[in-house]
Amino acid sequence: MNLTSGHELQKEAYMASGKESESGLGYRLPSAFTSVVQALFLALDFWKNISFFHRWLSNMTEDSDKLFLPVPEVTLTDLLNWQDPEQRKHRHLVHQMETGLKITLEATHGSSKHKKCFGKSIELNDSTIALFRIGSKVYATQARCPHAGGPLYMADIEELVPGRITLTCPWHKWQFDLDSGSNVKPPRGLDAKTYPVRVDEDGKIFIGFDSFGPSAFRSSF
Repeated sequence: MNLTSGHELQKEAYMASGKESESGLGYRLPSAFTSVVQALFLALDFWKNISFFHRWLSNMTEDSDKLFLPVPEVTLTDLLNWQDPEQRKHRHLVHQMETGLKITLEATHGSSKHKKCFGKSIELNDSTIALFRIGSKVYATQARCPHAGGPLYMADIEELVPGRITLTCPWHKWQFDLDSGSNVKPPRGLDAKTYPVRVDEDGKIFIGFDSFGPSAFRSSF
């Protein structure tokens, strides 16, 4: 006949009540409380999944008809941030030379300094595009002014009224809304083409196009 020791009986009693012996295994949480905690974690995971799906759906539906192509060799941190006062101190300077406009980081002898330059010109999908950064957001416009072909990527960024940021072309001071490209001054109805932009978590920039450019269909043979 096997007799159960008093210690084992005490341990079984603790286990039955949702606890374990103090002598070595500590205490266990009551099963009802554990079930509530598990339910809360499941609800939290469900909410996270719903939030992720909502963000994913928003990204898919916004400009979903566009073809987004990555910008090679240029990331968010490669662009001067107009919103950062420290970066404004190190902005590019645009100088009017006899041979045309020149971008430098310091004053050039014998030149007439123009306004500051925050843009960067890139080539992508058979298009020359100007990129501008404000905070964590990147804007893309055509690189040449629709008025007379001036270098719009050298434009000055200005906030004429709170919330409305414009580009001022260095050639004839034409102004365009940075977000929409609409012609602000003088009001002649010549708008600048803009492109939708996405920036991922790593700072990689993607620009949206209606379709591939002609070079994508040319044979390499």
